[in-house]
Amino acid sequence: MAIKYDLAGLQIYDVKYNVSCKLDVTVLGTDGVNAHIRVAMDDEDKPVINLGKENFKFYLYNYTNSTWMMTGPSTEPIVLEDGTYLIELPSGIDPYSFMVQVKDQRGVVTVASSFSSYTLTLTWNSTIYSLAEAINQEANMALIDHESFEGSWPPDGWDSTGRWNKESDRAYDGAYSADFDGGGNGRSGYLITPPINCYGAEAIYVDFYYYVDFDYKDEFLLQFYNGTHWNNIVDLGLSPEDEWLHYSQEITDSQYLIPTFQIRWYAIDIENGEHVYIDYVTVSIRRNVTLEGKIYPAAMELLQNGTVRWFGENLKLATNAKPIPPVPIKAIRVNQTINGVTREVPFQIEDWSSDYRVPLSLANNASIFNNRNIIVFLVTPNVSQVTIWWDGSDRTVQTPLAYANSPFSYSFGDEHHPLTLSNQILNLDIDFSGDEAFKVVSTVNTSQATAVLMRVNQDTANYGYSKPMYAVLNGTVRAVLHHEVEWPDGGVNTCPNFYSHIVLTVPANVTYYTYQLRLMFLNSSQPRIITDLCPIRLYFSGGKPITENGTLNGYPVTTNATGLFYNFSSACWQHHWSQLNSSLTKGAGIMFTDAANHMLYVFDNIAGDSTGALNIHPEVIEVCPVTSRASVSFTDSLDIMWCGAVVTFDGTTPIYQTNGGGLWMLVEYPPKVVVTTESIP
Repeated sequence: MAIKYDLAGLQIYDVKYNVSCKLDVTVLGTDGVNAHIRVAMDDEDKPVINLGKENFKFYLYNYTNSTWMMTGPSTEPIVLEDGTYLIELPSGIDPYSFMVQVKDQRGVVTVASSFSSYTLTLTWNSTIYSLAEAINQEANMALIDHESFEGSWPPDGWDSTGRWNKESDRAYDGAYSADFDGGGNGRSGYLITPPINCYGAEAIYVDFYYYVDFDYKDEFLLQFYNGTHWNNIVDLGLSPEDEWLHYSQEITDSQYLIPTFQIRWYAIDIENGEHVYIDYVTVSIRRNVTLEGKIYPAAMELLQNGTVRWFGENLKLATNAKPIPPVPIKAIRVNQTINGVTREVPFQIEDWSSDYRVPLSLANNASIFNNRNIIVFLVTPNVSQVTIWWDGSDRTVQTPLAYANSPFSYSFGDEHHPLTLSNQILNLDIDFSGDEAFKVVSTVNTSQATAVLMRVNQDTANYGYSKPMYAVLNGTVRAVLHHEVEWPDGGVNTCPNFYSHIVLTVPANVTYYTYQLRLMFLNSSQPRIITDLCPIRLYFSGGKPITENGTLNGYPVTTNATGLFYNFSSACWQHHWSQLNSSLTKGAGIMFTDAANHMLYVFDNIAGDSTGALNIHPEVIEVCPVTSRASVSFTDSLDIMWCGAVVTFDGTTPIYQTNGGGLWMLVEYPPKVVVTTESIP
């Protein structure tokens, strides 16, 4: 400290007074039992040799309440004449990762640490992740898939004229077929498919069954549209009569490989008592497609107690967790070794409450890292090491990598416009107009999926009286929003005394968003009966399901079946993902980790039967911890969360692709983590 003053009355000027109260503490190392610490004072580096055990306090992390406490040695230290102390390490102190507070006889306090960095070494399953590459594939895609005319007439997008209708008097598949009834001296009409996009295809495959009960020329024609006119392809009226016949054709003629290809069945002058029938129509194309295979980044979260979280799951560490010391937030930096090259990377430090369940904001850079903070950074399988380090200087300023160059754009919306959030690849629209359900519409290129959140006993929650809240708007690696949804009109029938909270995050540079869906059941004197519980329902128009149904040699076993996919064995957690494909390159799906898969079956013990399941239908995936298999009744309190991610893809990496690759690897094969500490010079 320096003071300068004038005594003008005595004509004495520029008086200077300097005083220094410096205390240097250096951690020299440890022998496993004693810490070796050197203490010196003032600018002359004078050894301090008059300190006792009461002058040394070590930081001990209390995992019960997630706080640091102070503890001292039980015996007096040994002191050497150069100011080096051999201090017995108190019980519970890590001999290789510790912090100590030293207070000298003047009352000057200094904190020193045996380490200044925290390193996570990541090991990825190289065999599994070797599939993460783009592939060129010849694929058959059904654009009309076994249309058997069982629904409304005409089917969606189809057209008909004359006396075409669906009839049940004759069918090849199901109960109905498309039928043209003759009349009088002759009736005519067309049955026409929707326009079929065959642009870029190498071949078109037309497949259907037909039935005629006459044998006349030019009365039943198959025609193809080439964009300008209809061409006659074959005279079906000359076929054998009174039996179902199979027609199949490969088309490679370029005039039909267009975006507006159509098929028409032309009934001409069909007389009274004569009929033609069409059934089980399939039109598919063969196309060479390139499937993106890269694995998008995932957000890794590091909590103060050393816990590492991944898609909501606490990773099992190969070493003991090491708590993050109470260092200034402004001093923290993050390095990553990517493909062998180490550099600083963007990260953010967030503030949460309620045991890291409710997001609040980005952390204040003038504060100390504490039990409400999370360090968040993105990693890919190319990252082999992440180092969290800090500069101990009081003059340190926060790195721009922690707050600048946010990739996110957003709008707050109002009663007539949705709240929007975009990372420039994935766009989210959250519509809270009126009393609608909590809907999240995700869009990537031209693919669009809709998720409806929080349904209990067939009653879906809505927004209530407030908008969803942004916790983090301008993050460098992810955006975070949350909301407490409500059930108006008296709550949920037969399910009293609970409430719900939703957290959504959108990482940078990805095609998915993550969800954390929480239900908090209070102790209830009234009986609580749950017959249906669906935290998230995903809809994708035209989507055909593919679902993981166990694994074989570490790879997913897949099925296109629909229905309930529940847990068949307490030792086998079967289902980590399901996706809906409208084509080979377009679709959406849900994926989650082992821990989230366990949570899918969390009510099975209460129900006394397997009730939790994925409920799969065409165009729909439902995550249902309670289904029609068994209801749940309880009155005790229960605080429970389901975590996962919703992926939307269009020419981008799907959850699962036919060569076995895809984003499923991220949830089923998270990295193995080894934690070490060291001192950075």
